Amino acid sequence: MYYAEQSRRGVGSAVVIDGSIYLIDCGEGVAARYRQAGLGPPGFTHGLEDLQAVFFSHLHSDHTIGYPGLLVAGFLNGLRNRTEPIQIYGPGPRGSVKDMFADRPANILVNPQNPMPGTADLTRDLLAAYATDLNERALRRGSGANPEASFDARDIQLPAGIEYELGGDPAPEMEPFAVHEDANVRVLATLVDHRPAFPAFGFRFETPDGVIVFSGDTRPTPNVIRLARGADILVHEVIAVPAMERLLVEPAARARLGDIASSHTAADAVGSVASAAGVTKLVLSPVLPPTADDSDFDIVRATFAGEIVVGRDLDQIAVGR
Repeated sequence: MYYAEQSRRGVGSAVVIDGSIYLIDCGEGVAARYRQAGLGPPGFTHGLEDLQAVFFSHLHSDHTIGYPGLLVAGFLNGLRNRTEPIQIYGPGPRGSVKDMFADRPANILVNPQNPMPGTADLTRDLLAAYATDLNERALRRGSGANPEASFDARDIQLPAGIEYELGGDPAPEMEPFAVHEDANVRVLATLVDHRPAFPAFGFRFETPDGVIVFSGDTRPTPNVIRLARGADILVHEVIAVPAMERLLVEPAARARLGDIASSHTAADAVGSVASAAGVTKLVLSPVLPPTADDSDFDIVRATFAGEIVVGRDLDQIAVGR
């Protein structure tokens, strides 16, 4: 589920284990793709009964813009049929931002009292923003699910001793740490380098059928290699720099390419990450630019001998049985 004209919309993936669904990121169009992928049963008032958890790699808008739709649509789409809340995991607040914004006028900051909120604050504030709609529907339809009680949003707590310093390494080498476990899956996280975003995470899903790892948005980092060690599938973001150059023809836009490329993994580097981790299959996703051709990623084969899939919306990729 990724952004593009025909084959890629907003950033998002789903891991499905015996009918239980786990979402990774909620970009533009995820709610529509969720249904198109057959993850929700037919009917307007169904869909989220089997959604167990959502994991945000980071809180940039291209990874979260579909989240309000999930929260609000959930009121009508299966929440009232659930007995347990949907678990939401993602980055917490950055903490002190004094140094980050020291050279910027306070009047240009959005929400200056909390300029870098985390996942729990994001969820609470989105539900508050849609209170008119949610409360009106509750009154009109009688008793039903309360969205505030139907989503349990949690900021991922970093291991002790890991703190961010402005200009420092946002992904110091570390061991993956557990963030979620249930009868279907154990989920581990690690910090990845998507500077200046902090914290930004990659996730490892350990299931009875195999292991799937999602890099999140990141430049090449040893933490992803450690997280993906021996995985069956590594879903890794990728940027095709030549394809970006074809798109960014205006000088001002072309000037930004270096900044964009510095926080992502280029096609000529992603294969080395997969090889070092010893993964069986490499899925390139999300793809930047979303309009890139498969041929833009032929260079990956120079450094990775395993199976390579260039991701498109609604791809279904099996692991294990």
